[in-house]
Amino acid sequence: VNSPLRLAKHYAGSKTKIVFLSTNAIFNGQNPFESATTPSNALSEYGKLKAEAEKELINLAANISIIRFSKIIVPKENIFANWFFSLQAGQSINAFTDQFISPIHLKLSIQAIHAVIEDSDNGIYQLSANRDVSYFEMAKEIAALNKFPEELIVPISIYEQDIPHNEIFRYASLDSSRVETLLNMKLPSPYTVLNNLF
Repeated sequence: VNSPLRLAKHYAGSKTKIVFLSTNAIFNGQNPFESATTPSNALSEYGKLKAEAEKELINLAANISIIRFSKIIVPKENIFANWFFSLQAGQSINAFTDQFISPIHLKLSIQAIHAVIEDSDNGIYQLSANRDVSYFEMAKEIAALNKFPEELIVPISIYEQDIPHNEIFRYASLDSSRVETLLNMKLPSPYTVLNNLF
């Protein structure tokens, strides 16, 4: 919270455009395609801190834009790549049936940042895939794309794991219509991310 605010205050008096990267975790994950105007109702500490930073930055009334992202998938450094190598080796993997994701590829997130920088307007922008899918569904898609045996994928419940309930999301998708307009494109599906990875 403090460091972005200090930086923003430093540049607030100039015409410098400030872009703050935020997260869908400022919401509780109970509603799909959460609107940019929905008040924050974060459950996790990470989400609460991001929401606090957003509020402080908006109060500066400077040349500030906020971009909220869902999960950004970085090539070669993600759970799906790990799953790929395990399945390729004939090893089984565990995948949550009740934890959901609306992922976007790193390349698209960078395109969105560039578009927001170049936009003459300010405010809040959001970016996610065009729907929510479970990690189990994503694992099955990896198997299908690469012709791995689907029986290697073990469905498990996130509620049976040692994971705090405030970090469990039923929905991760965001209303991304503003970014869609900026980029002049329809948002990709979560499976498009996998097609780009593999």
